[in-house]
Amino acid sequence: MFRLLRFWRPFLSPLSSLFAFTGVGVTFMGIGLVFALRNDLHGFIAARTSFRVAALSWTVWDHLTSIDNEVTLVWMKPIRIGSILYFVTRYFGLLSQLLIVCLDHWVRVQNQDFGGIDTELTADAWLVRLAPLLQFFIFWVITVMMHMRVYALYGHSRKVALVNGSLFILQAATMVLLWLLWPIKCQATGRIYTRLDSSSASWQTFDELCSGGVPDSLLPFYWLPALTFGLVPTLQILCKLATGVSLVGVLAEDSIIHVFLVGVFMFMHIVMGFYGLATCAIPFVIASQTIGGSHFVLHLRSAYYAATDNEASSGTLRTPTIGFTSSPLFEESFYAPGPSTTASRPHLVSVRPAS
Repeated sequence: MFRLLRFWRPFLSPLSSLFAFTGVGVTFMGIGLVFALRNDLHGFIAARTSFRVAALSWTVWDHLTSIDNEVTLVWMKPIRIGSILYFVTRYFGLLSQLLIVCLDHWVRVQNQDFGGIDTELTADAWLVRLAPLLQFFIFWVITVMMHMRVYALYGHSRKVALVNGSLFILQAATMVLLWLLWPIKCQATGRIYTRLDSSSASWQTFDELCSGGVPDSLLPFYWLPALTFGLVPTLQILCKLATGVSLVGVLAEDSIIHVFLVGVFMFMHIVMGFYGLATCAIPFVIASQTIGGSHFVLHLRSAYYAATDNEASSGTLRTPTIGFTSSPLFEESFYAPGPSTTASRPHLVSVRPAS
């Protein structure tokens, strides 16, 4: 089985994965947009259900095609911080998508006597309350991994860690605040309301505010601070690794490209909210977070172990001079050479093994 999976590995490079995964998401989301613009409610409901199954299938397919790397780079190596975060991102994301699909099926079965429209509104009412919590948790784990990557690249700088930690707290607080406000767009009038406009955030209250408009267009504005504050560690990584190398080279060869994948789908989620497709995008956002976050760790570990293996074979052993000296607990998870040479590795020194 592993031989069959290795056959696909050349087609699953970071750059090709980005275009392939983004193309899949755009295709499915475009189909949903067509249904929405045609006001074909039954077709839209069917497409929305297929989105959830397609997103789950996407995640399972990626897991199957990368499970050999997971076994080799995560579970057959010493358990480090990255191993735990990988497990949380990969398997909690997969569990979240299974939960969404099962919830959708359960609501359909329990409410089949009420007809399709009421059933779907009820299912969405559950989904919009549950999904942001699932999305936030996975996204925050990925953000922590990015900050740890920055921390390793910048030689365990406490000043950088303090600044990034403060920004992370501000980012999380802003995201939760925007989620609690529940921005919603009325399809009939085009007006946008929030929780502050009513004493309750129930579907019935929003239905009254919308004056007959269908209140199914929840606007995920909570991704705006996520994208904005997420630029900080991204730029820090790019600036550190781009010494003597073009930014395009860093994006194509470094793990940051997987985080870029997550940002693309979060931005698409915001855009689709204005077309009444926010609930369609939720499964794909979780899928992109699961895939991007897990590949982020796999890419770093692959580069780290490849570098250490090359150094061992050449007779030069590099060990961290800052932080954990007895065991590379931190570097083994989040430090990896970028596309540039050893000039981008200032906190590692060469140590000749004793003869």
